Amino acid sequence: MDKGELNSEFISVASYEKESLSMAHTLTYASDNIISGKVYSFRFKAFNSKGFSDYSEILSVAATSVPAKAQTPQVDYSFSSETSIYVLWELNKDGLREGGRISGYKLYMDDGKGGDFAVVFDSVGSNAQINSFRATQLKTAL
Repeated sequence: MDKGELNSEFISVASYEKESLSMAHTLTYASDNIISGKVYSFRFKAFNSKGFSDYSEILSVAATSVPAKAQTPQVDYSFSSETSIYVLWELNKDGLREGGRISGYKLYMDDGKGGDFAVVFDSVGSNAQINSFRATQLKTAL
């Protein structure tokens, strides 16, 4: 694993526990000096009587917790109509650090009759700065 800094050296993680036919190591903030907000990279290689393999591809993982609860979306009636609803929300402020940076939002909506919620907007991985959505082609109430 590296030290969670750009271009830092990899160090060997040596304390493993044998579990059945595999070896496992659980990283902890205290014993492995992990700092919340940093992005750590991992790679491994195998060894047998002939020597070491090449390194694996690198896996990068953010040491962070889930974002704080999102604020309740609001309706802007000035941009809504009988068949559309314009919804906006505040961007979370706690997901600004590198390791915990928010990568997007998902907006869920039910059918208006109390049915299951379904994703109607998904910006995860594309643009975390979008904070509005217009649901269109809705049916008016009977």
